[in-house]
Amino acid sequence: MKIPVLALTAFFARVAVADSRLAHTGTDAAAFDFEKVKLSKPLNWSPGKTLSRQRINFYYGEPLDKYDAESWAKYVLKKCQTDDKDECYSTISYQATNSGSPKHRLWFGVTFSASASENDLERDKDVTDSIVYSIKRLGSSEDEAGDQIFVDI
Repeated sequence: MKIPVLALTAFFARVAVADSRLAHTGTDAAAFDFEKVKLSKPLNWSPGKTLSRQRINFYYGEPLDKYDAESWAKYVLKKCQTDDKDECYSTISYQATNSGSPKHRLWFGVTFSASASENDLERDKDVTDSIVYSIKRLGSSEDEAGDQIFVDI
């Protein structure tokens, strides 16, 4: 069987990142790079079933007047990198109506123990201003180009 070398490199790079996260204790979590995930518009994304079932670490919520979309997303990311640093691989932040009473709009934020992409999210007509950060995936940079090299395994 032939597998592209780039695919193997990307696989082993992800394993190395996961391994370094598991071994991580007591050092600065900001050393792990997160990147903002490019989302299709409109920005009405919420966690999908894949993330919601077993991957949620913490929920956060705040009134709308305390933050804008960007500052709220940065706040949730900072919580991921500090309070939840050994188990956090991605975040989502968004604005939505609370489920309690009385109904009002709030900022919601969620941290996850899995990386996230648009494929892990679902559309929600009540949600606006969605922003996702995920641990940077080594070997997935957009500037990789050229012919693939294959190896026999």
